[in-house]
Amino acid sequence: MKAITFVAVILLCTDASAQLPTATLRGFVQDATGAVVPGVTVQITAVATGQQRQAVTDGGGRYELAFVNVGRYELSATLAGFKTVARSFTLEVDQTLRLDFAMELGTAAETVNVVGDAPLVQTTSASPGTVIDGRRMVDIPLNSRDFQQLTLLAPGSVVPPGGDVTFTINVAGQRTDANDFLIDGATNNDLRNNQIVMPPNVETVQEFKIQENSFNAEYGRASGAVVNIVTRSGGNQFDGSIFEFLRNDMFDSRNYFDDPNAPVPPFKRNVFGAVVGGPIVRGRTFFFVSYEGRRQRESVTLRSRVPTEEERRGIIRNAQGSVVQDFSGRIDPVAQNLLAFVPMPNSTGSFNWVGIGKRPREADQYSIKLDHDFNNANRTTVSYLWQRDSRIEPATSTNLPGFGDVRDAHRYHATVSHQATLSPRVLNQTVVGFNMLDAVAYAVDDSLPSAVGINNGVTDPVGLPNVNVVGWFQLGHGTAPFGWRDPKFSVRNAFSVLAGRHSMRIGGEWRTWSNRQYGVNTGQYRFDGTFTTNAYSDFLSGRAATVSAVFGDQTTRLRTDVYSAFVQDDWTLGPRLTLNAGARWEYYTPPQEEQDRSFQIFDQQTGVVSRGTSPYKAEKANIAPRVGIAFDPRGKGKMAIRGGYGIFYNQGTVGVARNLVLNPPEATSITFRGTTLANPFSGQGVATVPTLDTVEDSIATPLVHSYNGNVQIEVLPSTMLEIGYYGSVGRNLEVTRDINQAVFVPGSSTATNTDARRPYPGYGSILKREFIARSSYDSLQIVVQRRMSKGFTVSGSYVLSNSEDLGSSSGFRPQDSRNLEAEWGPSDFDVRHRGVVNFIWEIPGRFSSSLLNGFLAGWQISGVSQFQTGSPLNVILATDNSLTGVRQDRPNLVGDVDRENPSATGWLDPAAFAAPAAGQFGTLPRNAARGPGFSNTDLAFMKRFAPGGADGIRLEFRFEVYNLTDTVNLASPSVQLGSANFGQISRTRTIRGDAGSSRQLQFGLKLHF
Repeated sequence: MKAITFVAVILLCTDASAQLPTATLRGFVQDATGAVVPGVTVQITAVATGQQRQAVTDGGGRYELAFVNVGRYELSATLAGFKTVARSFTLEVDQTLRLDFAMELGTAAETVNVVGDAPLVQTTSASPGTVIDGRRMVDIPLNSRDFQQLTLLAPGSVVPPGGDVTFTINVAGQRTDANDFLIDGATNNDLRNNQIVMPPNVETVQEFKIQENSFNAEYGRASGAVVNIVTRSGGNQFDGSIFEFLRNDMFDSRNYFDDPNAPVPPFKRNVFGAVVGGPIVRGRTFFFVSYEGRRQRESVTLRSRVPTEEERRGIIRNAQGSVVQDFSGRIDPVAQNLLAFVPMPNSTGSFNWVGIGKRPREADQYSIKLDHDFNNANRTTVSYLWQRDSRIEPATSTNLPGFGDVRDAHRYHATVSHQATLSPRVLNQTVVGFNMLDAVAYAVDDSLPSAVGINNGVTDPVGLPNVNVVGWFQLGHGTAPFGWRDPKFSVRNAFSVLAGRHSMRIGGEWRTWSNRQYGVNTGQYRFDGTFTTNAYSDFLSGRAATVSAVFGDQTTRLRTDVYSAFVQDDWTLGPRLTLNAGARWEYYTPPQEEQDRSFQIFDQQTGVVSRGTSPYKAEKANIAPRVGIAFDPRGKGKMAIRGGYGIFYNQGTVGVARNLVLNPPEATSITFRGTTLANPFSGQGVATVPTLDTVEDSIATPLVHSYNGNVQIEVLPSTMLEIGYYGSVGRNLEVTRDINQAVFVPGSSTATNTDARRPYPGYGSILKREFIARSSYDSLQIVVQRRMSKGFTVSGSYVLSNSEDLGSSSGFRPQDSRNLEAEWGPSDFDVRHRGVVNFIWEIPGRFSSSLLNGFLAGWQISGVSQFQTGSPLNVILATDNSLTGVRQDRPNLVGDVDRENPSATGWLDPAAFAAPAAGQFGTLPRNAARGPGFSNTDLAFMKRFAPGGADGIRLEFRFEVYNLTDTVNLASPSVQLGSANFGQISRTRTIRGDAGSSRQLQFGLKLHF
């Protein structure tokens, strides 16, 4: 009932959040003497659709048009006694464009044409942002044709340590779950991981904007980036395209880790589809539809240490060749059966097996968008996107072939928006949105565990449990099947009011989100040398150091709501100075269980678990002020001095609440020590006490203080230079501590009595989510942007930055839960230096010979190049050296943390680190080492021509080269000191087929009509 009431208030009385895919046009009108001119009718006409909007200048000569759709426009300004002023310009998503002009005495029949596009310098807003326009969207070479890779063009964004930007990004020193994605004005996030639900294909996107610091009060829920996506609309002319892009391994370079004696692993990708848009009723109703299909046959290189034929018989030798273990005739029968899933060696070195894992993918995405004008004052837009995506991820939990996930996902996004002009000074827009992710994953391997002798109680063929022989091989799955269904519904409404020098927005928002999740746990086996000092020997003996599993019902159904309201005022203090001021209120309700299951809540005072109906109390007084200034010191629109500050709150994921539902007795996570492969949960095994998850009784909402100062200058016609400082500090950030960390007692503490030394007897680890961490980010950003002029456009940036924190994710666990401050260090995503440049060049050339024109004219080259320095590495010990049960111990540093001439076979020097005395924590700071950097250049060559001189038909041939220089972009090395592969790198940062893997070619063909 409260939600319904709040929505009614939004719709009928106040504004709602105005995170809308539109722009605002405003400015001053003067006469030749500089005096303001009231009563001027300013009319803009959309070039594509012919739709018109009007405004009239007030007594101060001001006009404003809000909620204007992005695109190309023609402007006319008329008043009796003056000549008509005409101008062309382009509006970008979420842009506030100021266009001032002067009226000359004359008649309205006379026209003064103002030459030149809108200014690049932003003189009315302090909010920084990067717009990726439609031209860059489709013309810049884009590996995997995923629009999110274009987010890396924005200054402040970085290639994450894992290299994958499919669903998430790191921007401006913020965590990956601190971003908000919007499609056509409606939220497109899930709250399971705070990632995008529906990444639209690039042929569907008109443009998008990334805002990463000090954006105004219209935006909330995220301290990282707001990614505002606008999908394409139809116009008065029918137009569209049919396309196909082809990639094949026969044109690719060998990946650095591919077997040099084997063919390049198979890789084929076809991306094909069609788009078309046009009028249903010319000048009034328009449509746009699209389809994109993806058929991919891809492989990834897997590397592992596997036993030789002699080692399979049970004979283990040391580096000198002496026999140190002999299990001949006494290999555990289950271990013998599992060895059948392990391939024979086919290479030399520490990774003596190199092979491929198949990674096929099939995806289909559809979209439709309808725009209808009821009249000049009312317009409605409806958009719908749907995608089916089926794939195999071969290396999610193993480094051997034949395992991994089969994933099938259905994604949905729908938006209905209505714009209404209530009066010449008041406009309104309402947006209703829905999105959902419906996904399931199950094991590629469908073995029945009992068939190999594992009696883990699983009676269905869901695959083998996860078996991890540390430093050797890993097989199985551990959790299968699992899945989730995340529907989200949102309502927002916005008024724009022009009152003298004040341009105001007042608003609010309601979002409701559900998470329905399930999974079946088959167990995780760990062999680490506990019994024989050699992990593989332990495996042959069938004795695991630990076997972990979750017992009980693992199904949850959570719901949470978000309420917010804001006020934003852009106050024109004078022709050259604008003050942006606002405030936002946000409230995130604690998640509730929709199946009437209780939260199992641990009371830290009494040490007792009790049932509860709410996981925690949430802050309600989340007030976020925003302020900024934009000053044009010359008054010519070619220079701006800008600065801004704001507080930004983050909505966390629902993971903590789900874990509370799955606490004992609802679901019990138990670790067995010293157990056997055959009988993991009984017999020789002794169950440890259960592990608990808990959270603070009252949580402080994570927030970030964000600030910036910058200068923009038009240094050449159509070319802008920006130099700025961007920084932030984070507070109340989420981390996880083990509040039941064992106490070390000198002389009596051993690895076998860990649980007896815990503060809360009867429990193992008690993992408490706390909102106590902090962060800091500072950066110098230099940006150059040249708008398309004379067939050439280029933009580039260089960022020098430093990001530090006490933990870079909600699941981060310190080595010593009693000393969180010792974790202060570089963020996982800290990148000190990063540069990126992209360009499009239409090669000039006209020849008298039609034959030469056919071959040499109409060519275009585009490209993108980026580099960045390495990401931090957190070196930890493979053993529980501190004897606290946390297993995040760092070593002592006894040499140089950065190795001279590092390589894939030895990026880190083991001799530089040493284990401290038992029961002690290491002195090495968190994230003290650095991994490999990243460098990549892509080029696209494009030829456009009209087949047979056909009118309105163009054929476009594309040839694209990814990783032009075939640079080896290494992934991070193994950071577990004591493991056999410590300091070694087994793969490139991205897998085959993604940015930076190895040199690859793609061919494309488009037919435009």
